[in-house]
Amino acid sequence: MYKKILFVFLLFMGLQTHAQSTIQNDVLIQKVKNFYSWYKINYSKLDNFILYKGNGEYDDPPYKINWKTVEQYFAFIRKNVPALGEAFITWHRNDFKRIDEDFKLYPTEEIPIGFDYDRIVGGQVGVEEIVDYAFPLTGKWKVVIKGNTAMVICTFETLDYETSKMVEANSKTELKKENGVWKIARTIGMIEVDEYKAAQKKEIGITI
Repeated sequence: MYKKILFVFLLFMGLQTHAQSTIQNDVLIQKVKNFYSWYKINYSKLDNFILYKGNGEYDDPPYKINWKTVEQYFAFIRKNVPALGEAFITWHRNDFKRIDEDFKLYPTEEIPIGFDYDRIVGGQVGVEEIVDYAFPLTGKWKVVIKGNTAMVICTFETLDYETSKMVEANSKTELKKENGVWKIARTIGMIEVDEYKAAQKKEIGITI
C-alpha cells in the first residue's frame, strides 16, 4: 500500500513539474514572439541612432564608433524595450568594440563592418520580411533551458539557393534571467539545422 501511494505521489509530482515546465516554455516563446512583433513595427526607432561615423570628407571612411550615441542607444533600450536585458547591452557593447578595432584595421573599407545588415534580426532585406520569414508565428517553436540561460528556437523551411531544395533552418534567441526575470540576451540570425547542431557545442552547451 505504501509503495502504491509513493508511486501515485511521484507520478503527481512529475506531472506537476512537467506542467510548470510547459507553462514556462510557453511564456518564453510568447516573450520572444512579442519582441519580434514589436521590432517589426518599431525598428526605425533604433535605426535612428547613428552608431558610427566617418572621419573622411562627406562622412567617408575611415569609420569609427560614435560612443556617445551608443550610450544614448542603450539608454533608449533600457527605458523603452524591457524585453532586452543588460546581457543584450553587454553583448552589443563588446561587439561595437570589436567593430571599432576592425575599422582601424581596415581604414579604407567603404562598407561599414558590422552595419551592413540589420543588427537585431540579421539579413540585408526589409526587417518586416525577415521577421515574417525567420520568426514565423506558425513555425515550430521550442525552448531549451540550462540553468539561468534559455534558447528559444524557431524551426521552419527555407529554400537552399545552391540546391534549389527546401531545407530546415533555425532562428534562435538567447535569454538570461536577470533578477529573476527572463530577458533577451542575444538575437541570432538564421542558420540551417545541421550548422546549428555543429555550432551549439561551441556556444552555451545547450543541446536539442
